[in-house]
Amino acid sequence: MKRYWPIFGGMLIISTCQAGKLDYSVETVQVFYRKEQIGDLVFELREDRINNGSAKKTYLIESKSVSGEKFAQRRAQAKVQREQVMDSVAQENRLAEQNNRYACLVQGTKKLISLHLNDIEHKLKRLSDFNECLEPFLAFDQCTFTDEHELRNVQAQLIPQARGLLKKADDEIDLAQLKKMATSLEKIPEKLENFFLASSDRAIKLSNDTRLLKDLLEVMS
Repeated sequence: MKRYWPIFGGMLIISTCQAGKLDYSVETVQVFYRKEQIGDLVFELREDRINNGSAKKTYLIESKSVSGEKFAQRRAQAKVQREQVMDSVAQENRLAEQNNRYACLVQGTKKLISLHLNDIEHKLKRLSDFNECLEPFLAFDQCTFTDEHELRNVQAQLIPQARGLLKKADDEIDLAQLKKMATSLEKIPEKLENFFLASSDRAIKLSNDTRLLKDLLEVMS
């Protein structure tokens, strides 16, 4: 009859009793232990190997002993569930990143439109301040505004449309529409500036109104 007592270092003292005689021998035991958490479950596997060829495996799930078959089955299921959760989280992260990027583009484009509008309205006000005096000298051409109708469309249509877009909530607005509006507004400030300068230049050359000349020279200096 053999009895086993584990001792430090993976050694076993083995006592053998034969015909009233007690013999002692030493055998080596190797202990393999693995513990891992998969999802919410903790899996433990212990294997004791003795150099005489015998071995014993112990399977635990949440500290409860189970069969090797059930251990493998539950572990495989847990790994599949973990992969599904990881895929779901990764997909949610990608979606959140896309939403954040879209929101950033929307906010940035709205800010660009707002800056364009401020510049346009500032230049329109300056033109309006001199409108009565400059009216005979307005320099319509292909490089700025072809006629008064095109100029009035900026005030009557383009600006209100842009303001309307800016009032919409970020999640209710179409980014492509915003970009199109930003492109439409982009060159208007420069056209207004050139139009005012060309009209002022004509007035300075052709007008004999000293007050107008003085005011224009101050603005252009």
